[in-house]
Amino acid sequence: PATSNYRRQQGALTVITPLLLVIVVILSVMALDGARLYMLRGEMQAQVNVAAQAAASGTQSCGGLAPTTATVRQRALAAARAQGYTGVDEALLVETGLIDDADDDGVLVFEPVNFIEESNAVLVSYTRNEPISLLLPETMFGTLDITVNAAARKEAVASISAAGGLSLIH
Repeated sequence: PATSNYRRQQGALTVITPLLLVIVVILSVMALDGARLYMLRGEMQAQVNVAAQAAASGTQSCGGLAPTTATVRQRALAAARAQGYTGVDEALLVETGLIDDADDDGVLVFEPVNFIEESNAVLVSYTRNEPISLLLPETMFGTLDITVNAAARKEAVASISAAGGLSLIH
C-alpha cells in the first residue's frame, strides 16, 4: 500500500514539474520585458524633455530674431538626437503655444496658438509602437503604443538697475 502511494506521487511530480518550469520561465520573460518597456519609456521621456527645453529657447522673446516653426522644430530634433533619439523626424511632434495659469488655480496648462509670435512655450510628443515581448511571439502578446509628452516655457528674466550720480559744478 505505501509503495503504490509513492508511485502515484512520482507520476504527479513528472507532470507538475515541467509545467511549473514553463510557468516560471514565462513569468521571468514577462518581468524582463516589463523592465525593458519601463526603461524604454524613461529614455523616451528624457528625449522629449531635452527637445522641449531646446525648442522653447527658439520661441518669441523680447527683441532678437523673429522665431519660426522650422527653427523651433530643428532645435527640438537636434536636442532629441543628441539625447539618443533614433526615430524618424515625423514621429517627434512639436507644437508651439502658451503655458499659463488661465484659471488662477495654480495649475499650468498648455494651449496651442496659431501664430508663433504669440507663443512662449513648446509641447513635444513622441509615440512609439513596441512589441510587448521580444522573447515571446508577437502574435501571442501583440504590441503597445508608448506615448510621452513634455512642455517647456521660455522664461524671461530681467533686472533693471538705475544707478545715478550727482555732479555739482562750482
